[in-house]
Amino acid sequence: MTAEKQGIIAIRFPNWVGDLIMATPFVQMLAETCPDYRLIAFARRYNAGILTGNPHLEQIVAIDDRTLQGLQSVRRKVKVIRPEIAVILPNSLRSLIPFLGVGVRRIIGYQRNGRGLFIHGPKPPRDDDGKFLPEPMTNYYNRLLEYVTNSLPQKPSGDYPLRLYTTEQERQAARQHLERLGITPGEPLIALNPGAKFGSSKCWPPEHFAALADLLHEQFKAKILVLAGPGEDAIVNQICRLTQVPLAAAIDPIIDLSELKGVMEFVDLLITNDTGPRHYAVAYNKPVVVLMGPTDARWTAYPYPHAAILQKKMECIPCHRKECSGNHQCMRDISPQEVFREVQKLLARMPEHRLSPVV
Repeated sequence: MTAEKQGIIAIRFPNWVGDLIMATPFVQMLAETCPDYRLIAFARRYNAGILTGNPHLEQIVAIDDRTLQGLQSVRRKVKVIRPEIAVILPNSLRSLIPFLGVGVRRIIGYQRNGRGLFIHGPKPPRDDDGKFLPEPMTNYYNRLLEYVTNSLPQKPSGDYPLRLYTTEQERQAARQHLERLGITPGEPLIALNPGAKFGSSKCWPPEHFAALADLLHEQFKAKILVLAGPGEDAIVNQICRLTQVPLAAAIDPIIDLSELKGVMEFVDLLITNDTGPRHYAVAYNKPVVVLMGPTDARWTAYPYPHAAILQKKMECIPCHRKECSGNHQCMRDISPQEVFREVQKLLARMPEHRLSPVV
């Protein structure tokens, strides 16, 4: 008989989709090093579904802490659950507030943004000029483990990959969504992700995506699915108008973040901007080509052999601006032909892939 777990650790997950997925290795490591604790996730309502099915999490609490009323609601939920330990993965003071003064014995996170008096944890590494040193977010989160427990996993942290879990309900919803779009689950499928919640600065031009779709269809004759997030219909529609081949546009309705897990199981290749779905591909061990512009690639440079990252060397990179103040050259200069060549090289390194050239 398995001994009943006595303690509770609350984990406040990051708000950005990619950051949340990059926190999944930390969850597995925490579960293995603290087997006597129940792990309960607190995540924003819009991305809480990404965590469903995770065997290391006993409960997922969907929250919305963007208003005072929302903060009070989160606080009440924390009081009911009564965790002994809380790990706050976001860096904001807002994410910490609901866990203060409600009986949490130890709160762990990074000491930044005025949180030093209330939280146990390290200060982020900085360079000689006082700027934060870029590092993979997986390493950034994993570093907090030693502040939860003095016991470390037997395996190196690099042995803990990004991991998502699909429920049968999510898988069935994905099947039905793909079938409505004229895609038979199991047939060769390429997905394009042309949007980015962060801002337009991360977006590869729609005309480039359209030209790439033409090249991919000519080479592989696979179905091409175009993903969209909220408010990205116009981008998808523009790509569909510009391309010469039929595309499956997932815009009415869009594929939500939990259903996307099921869809990703059926995808054979993803080409995406530097945004959340790129990390889904990694979590499901799918080949992915990432088109990166204004951000520092070191924040997401975790080891993964089936990825190609395309980024131009320019003086203005990284600017981390949501909108480009210039001509968006960092993204425009990545040509469709260049991306297509990266696809060919990436697939050549994966002999078991299902995308074969049609002659």
